[in-house]
Amino acid sequence: MWAGGSSYKGDWLNNGFQGRGIYLAGDGRCFKGQWEDSIIHGVGVYTWPAGREYRGQYARDQKDGFGIFNWPDGRTFEGFWQGGKQHGQGYTMAKDKLRSLGEWREG
Repeated sequence: MWAGGSSYKGDWLNNGFQGRGIYLAGDGRCFKGQWEDSIIHGVGVYTWPAGREYRGQYARDQKDGFGIFNWPDGRTFEGFWQGGKQHGQGYTMAKDKLRSLGEWREG
């Protein structure tokens, strides 16, 4: 455990997170998934204390590739991300379950 209450449990290589692991931040954020050189890289699940959740692909600490983002009010985005932003085809689903197909460019 580090100052501020953060902790990591998982694979370790050359004094860094490598492979699969779970990082718990002192503020309640949690990432379970793949790491490369202590950077989120691969597939994983990131949750925030307010109830937001992202399940999907990451590249260099950013959402990148296919993923599903859920908001606590019931809204969902399912589609592609690039550089941490919605990019490419995806679906949004409103709280009332109405689903819309769209094309995103850099968010």
